[in-house]
Amino acid sequence: MTRRLTAPNVEISKNFSDHDDDPADNEVLVSIRSWGNAAFVFPDLAERADWRKPENTLWQARIFHTGRRSLGYMLLDAARAALRVHPDASMKTLEQLQQNHHVKLLSGGPPSSGDPDPDGMEFTPWQPVIYAAGESPMPILELLQYLVKHHCTCGHWRHTPPLAIRIQEWTWAAKPPPPWTLRCHPNMSDIACFRAVPPTTRQHILCQLNRAANRAGAYILTLFGNLYPYRRLLNNENIPAGQVPASGNEKKATYVRQMHFDHFDTSAKERIQSLLVNALCNLPIYFIDATEQDSDEFVFWMTRQKSVILAETHMCLNRPTRPLPAAAMPKRRFQAHEVTLQEPLAKRNNNNADPTAGRYLIATVTYWGSAAYYFNDTPTETKLWQVQVDHAGYNNFSYKILGIVNDTLRNYPDSNVTDLKSMEQHLKIRVLNGAPSQQGEDNDPDGMQFTPWRPVLYVGNDDLNPILDLIHRILKHKVDQAQILDMPVLQVQSNCAQWNPAQEDLPQPWQLLRTEPEWMPNIFKVLPPRGRRHIVCQLETAEDDHYNLMFLGGLYVLREQFDTQQIPYGFHKTADPTEKRIYVRLLKVNNSEDGKNKILRVVNNVLHHMPVYFYHYIEDKKDPMLTWLLSLGPFRLNPIPFDDT
Repeated sequence: MTRRLTAPNVEISKNFSDHDDDPADNEVLVSIRSWGNAAFVFPDLAERADWRKPENTLWQARIFHTGRRSLGYMLLDAARAALRVHPDASMKTLEQLQQNHHVKLLSGGPPSSGDPDPDGMEFTPWQPVIYAAGESPMPILELLQYLVKHHCTCGHWRHTPPLAIRIQEWTWAAKPPPPWTLRCHPNMSDIACFRAVPPTTRQHILCQLNRAANRAGAYILTLFGNLYPYRRLLNNENIPAGQVPASGNEKKATYVRQMHFDHFDTSAKERIQSLLVNALCNLPIYFIDATEQDSDEFVFWMTRQKSVILAETHMCLNRPTRPLPAAAMPKRRFQAHEVTLQEPLAKRNNNNADPTAGRYLIATVTYWGSAAYYFNDTPTETKLWQVQVDHAGYNNFSYKILGIVNDTLRNYPDSNVTDLKSMEQHLKIRVLNGAPSQQGEDNDPDGMQFTPWRPVLYVGNDDLNPILDLIHRILKHKVDQAQILDMPVLQVQSNCAQWNPAQEDLPQPWQLLRTEPEWMPNIFKVLPPRGRRHIVCQLETAEDDHYNLMFLGGLYVLREQFDTQQIPYGFHKTADPTEKRIYVRLLKVNNSEDGKNKILRVVNNVLHHMPVYFYHYIEDKKDPMLTWLLSLGPFRLNPIPFDDT
């Protein structure tokens, strides 16, 4: 029997009734409150020295609208369509809106991966919310007016709905501009603002107050949630970090910051006010009363603070003794004594024997010939520089340098530079961490006595400012990540005649350092720009009154230049016939003008004044050829290599 449909049995949905298009029943209500500082949401604002100025206030706007094709329905897709025809060319996409105008739209939908509500905020599903930077929330109101107008133009609504504002605090006291009307008064105890997703991640900042066990009148204040952007400011307040072990169905421990108070007194109030204003920048805090008291003076005082909103009161915080189904899991709450505190960062930094460790960073610059040998598409005239960095202390510059550089480059101002590979391609900067060879080959084939894990940077550029700027950015990233407490004093010194800058030539905050040559780091105890072999040169006398100058080591990149100068190659026999023969270039010269010219052609046209590891077997220290070679910049006198055959 076929299915027969009859019209009377169809129930018309209210979503398609004319009632929903009646302006009187289709009001757009926007609930607005300030949300701390926008520098923690829009990274470019954080780079400014005046990032705390009022113009960087962050505003939260939750949108409430019902009826057919409501304003929140497919908000992001509708906004993309509206912005494509926006008259302002600087906001044609959501990305441009966020980058150029510091306005961020969120649909409130679940994330593509990860826990959608790790801290039990009970987010309202698909609650649209807008975050914007400004001295007032006017950018939000202007955007919403444009979206409403676009909906009407596209025929989604037959009438323009009335626009109303609900302000949850008096931070913005100006009268709303037409056509907006003020619908209700501030309500400082309203916790609904936490039902909308935060501007970054899926975590708000929560604060839990407990009474300390076994100490009358003592309290413990625990912060958790999205603390990562505020880590540096929390360090400045000397608030130690800790962890709560995972329990039940939780997959990882909870990262927290914890404050201890012996008494609720003026000192406690000042510390908390400094936390709320200086560290968290008046960000709304989800406050949990876990004192298990009906009336506690500390709780009462906390709830009177502008950015603290009492959201939960727990009379007992005992954890379940067995795992519960995911749907029945309690919110991530805990007792204060469960926290395992880490050693304070300041104490870890002070564990160094040298009290000045980490306070200074010294970069040593050495000219290294032509960059064309080591970087593709680089003219021969472009200079190559070696930069060694000395920085002591906990989490110093060298620690996990490759990963730190990669993280730093994610916020590099040049969009073409995002990682180590693109940095090498566009900036001609190569970072080597000094790790032992992983290929099973000789770790030090020429006996250079490499310093293990000593990093070195090479830059192919006539201007050294890009490499100094990169070092500064790396350290700033370490400070922001709370890996080091403070920015060290940055000093740079020259280890060559090719670079002799004045202080005014250096970018801020670098200082020029003058150091005697004997105090310079050894330029051959770090890896060369490519491979594991520096250019090595040996001088010895022959029986027929001429000198043998043998070049060995990393000659492969110079093979064409040696051939052009007609310098023959050969293989040096080893003591053990099973060992690989040593490839050399042999130059026989007399102590004459013609002999010296041959050497100068190598220096100028092959080495391009690249430093070479130079040693000799001449007993007379005043030998004329020896003294002349040492007067040339490239020949750096060093001990005879340990594995010399």
